[in-house]
Amino acid sequence: GLLLQDADVLAHQSHGQIGVQAGEDRQLDLVFPEDHRSEELKAKSAQFEVHIGAVEEPVLPEVDKEFARAFGVRDGDLARFRQDVRENMERELNQRIKGRIKEQAMDILLAKNPIDLPMALVRQDIRVLKEQTLKEQTRQGASGAKFELPDSLFEKSARRRVALRLVIAEVVRVNGMKVDPERVRAAVEDLAASYEDPQEVVDFYYKDREHLASVESLALQDQVVDWVLSQVAVEDESASFQQLTDAG
Repeated sequence: GLLLQDADVLAHQSHGQIGVQAGEDRQLDLVFPEDHRSEELKAKSAQFEVHIGAVEEPVLPEVDKEFARAFGVRDGDLARFRQDVRENMERELNQRIKGRIKEQAMDILLAKNPIDLPMALVRQDIRVLKEQTLKEQTRQGASGAKFELPDSLFEKSARRRVALRLVIAEVVRVNGMKVDPERVRAAVEDLAASYEDPQEVVDFYYKDREHLASVESLALQDQVVDWVLSQVAVEDESASFQQLTDAG
């Protein structure tokens, strides 16, 4: 079988590691979860070969000045540290809610606008997705023999990407939508907020047209989402912070 390294899958199905000892090797037959971050691997079977380097028990650290400094609060101020944590959690929560709403809006667009897809564009996106997967494996330091992933593994995602691009472009054209500069500025500032020097990040985007264009594209997609939501009945759904963050 394939030898893959994916900590998320092991975390979801860690029962196969119960009773292990340091130095032991085990082979685990697992299934990628339905909510896995990679669309191409959702619910796919995989075989893992795991070497147990050590068996340890987690110990919670003391929340003190040294702990705060380890997370970038230079003066070790615990009130500042807790405020930073709260702001980061609120930012992540807003991003997850926004992402879920966007996905649902895109589902509606596709359901209401079935189109025939040019296979040349689908094949092009398959290549892009394969390259992205390879780069991600390299970035995460995946070891072992490289293997060629079949196009079929990426076709569903590629078809969705192509369909969305075409449908979104038509919505933008028909409605005469233009990128809202204020929305772009807010998006850039939101991206910059988690950095030590936010203004430096803002300047980075506005000094490079190519980088700013990527944010403008996302802002225009958000405008399309708003348009979709204005056309449908919206119902609120309750979910905990843990549920929303686990879904990604």
